[in-house]
Amino acid sequence: GGTLATHLIVKLLRDLNKFKITVLTGTDNPETIESVSYIKDPLLKRIDMFYVLPILLKLRYGWLLAEHDILYLVFAYPFIPVAKMLGKRVIVHLHDYGPISPCNAILAEPIATEWNLVKQCIHIKFKSGDLAWIIGKILYHIIRVILIRNWLTRSDAIITVSKKHARIITKYIPHLAKKIRIVHNPYHYLLGNVSLDSPKHPLIIYVGGDSYIKGFPIIIKLMKHISTCCPNVSIVLTGSYREEVIKMLYKLCERYNIKLEVLGRISHEHILKLYNIALALLFPSITEEPSPYAVIEAGLSGAIPIAFKVGGVEEILGDTIAKRFTIELLNINDMLRTIEEVIRLNDSERIRIAQDISIKLRSMFDIEKIKISLMKLFREVIFNEQS
Repeated sequence: GGTLATHLIVKLLRDLNKFKITVLTGTDNPETIESVSYIKDPLLKRIDMFYVLPILLKLRYGWLLAEHDILYLVFAYPFIPVAKMLGKRVIVHLHDYGPISPCNAILAEPIATEWNLVKQCIHIKFKSGDLAWIIGKILYHIIRVILIRNWLTRSDAIITVSKKHARIITKYIPHLAKKIRIVHNPYHYLLGNVSLDSPKHPLIIYVGGDSYIKGFPIIIKLMKHISTCCPNVSIVLTGSYREEVIKMLYKLCERYNIKLEVLGRISHEHILKLYNIALALLFPSITEEPSPYAVIEAGLSGAIPIAFKVGGVEEILGDTIAKRFTIELLNINDMLRTIEEVIRLNDSERIRIAQDISIKLRSMFDIEKIKISLMKLFREVIFNEQS
């Protein structure tokens, strides 16, 4: 999500025609934007992993920062002190909880207080390696969070992607509150002309892979029930799945007569096409999702999001009819009843609901509003520099 948002925001900044933009990326073959300069450096991929000393970054990239007025960064936090050494302004765009969480995610309440589930997450995170390796890894992540917090205090502005995202960050780092601005992520341009009255297939999508915190174990439980109550419905799974998980899934299909297709990792364009023909998206994440693109894109495409009330989900769907399809965390029975309700909607009801969701999301994530917010923020940062 952060990578997609960054690409779209660079495109918006380019469209403002106010900036000369250079993108520094570790990607070998990035999707480029006309009139934007790109510098590709494979070493950049290692910076977030190893947290290279800022003085070394200055030696390698100082010349580049010296040629620009503002550093706009995502994830690459060690660049903050480098930019400040050179007297540059810094805008940090947060897309996760890296400044407060060693694994970049925050479990939704009340899961965050249930030690048993926390232990399961730790087991999954550190499922391989001996004790010394695990202890070293934990210490590394703790030091990393401390460094990020310290560097963020030196930034000039911080962007969060939802009100809930901002509240959680400031709950743990209160002194950042004055720096934070909330700017919604833009949606993909391919979603601009979606036909909401196009025919829908009895198809339900899940995009979280076999991730525990994205709700994969919940999907397993739901699959068994869906095959019984709604035998004509197909389930499509995208995302990363281990080979042993795929084998297990197809064994379940045979046992419970489930209509299932595991597509694995597919292109973003392919996912958008699936949203356009699907009845619903299942989003059983158990983390405080800042502003999940899956929910936004499904809602804009006419696929009804069926989601737990976590993170920015309520903020995204709260003013739409889809609010009735959001479910209290871990209430699997309610989620199953909601799935049945959506499947049984007739065409006119489905179209009415889909149109309501899409219209309100297009207003909330309006491209022009986002441009104005970004321009206001950049002017504010530049004005502070001049003053």
